[in-house]
Amino acid sequence: MDEVQGPNLRDVRQDPRPRKRNRNVIISSIAALVLTLSGAFVWNVTVTAREAEQAAAGAASASASASASASASSQASAAAASKKAAEDAAFFASERARMAAEKAAQAQEAERLRAESEEKQMKAQGWNPAGNQMYFQYLDDSKFSCGRWKCTYVDVVSMAPNGCPGGIYVAVSIDRGAGSIGSTNDITAGLPQGKPARVKLEDITNQGDGFQITKMNCHA
Repeated sequence: MDEVQGPNLRDVRQDPRPRKRNRNVIISSIAALVLTLSGAFVWNVTVTAREAEQAAAGAASASASASASASASSQASAAAASKKAAEDAAFFASERARMAAEKAAQAQEAERLRAESEEKQMKAQGWNPAGNQMYFQYLDDSKFSCGRWKCTYVDVVSMAPNGCPGGIYVAVSIDRGAGSIGSTNDITAGLPQGKPARVKLEDITNQGDGFQITKMNCHA
């Protein structure tokens, strides 16, 4: 049957091209949206990764800084402790030296006072100091005789704590006028502290007119 056409009739069939065009637009829009979202996602992931890296780097830097600071603080503390220990050691050494010096000075002063007192007492008894806590006195000529040779007698004593275990050696000059014409000597037996002994000194030339002690030694 033939289709009837006329001015009052319209063809109800539609052109399919506009619908196809719309579909393409929609697809393109969806694709663009997907690309945009994908790009945003990738950018977000990249940014997040970068931020994570930066955060990790910052944390590592902070950790390194903290470690360095702790190490520096530890070194400073160790240096301070070492310095204080050295200062304390120097102070205590100085104090020990000071106290030792004071003790030595006190001992020296005590010895000086003792020696002065001892010498004063010995002089009061007629003894003459010869050094090293030894003393002597000439025996009065009226109290002895010499025999063949001119002579003199000398009493000696040691006030040292141990005395003179090996005896006291005495040497004298034989004088005539203002000069010496010879010498002679003698030694005692071992002596404890405070015990006197007597030595005889002779001028075998018989030319002298006096004797003068020149040396006294305590033999240990």
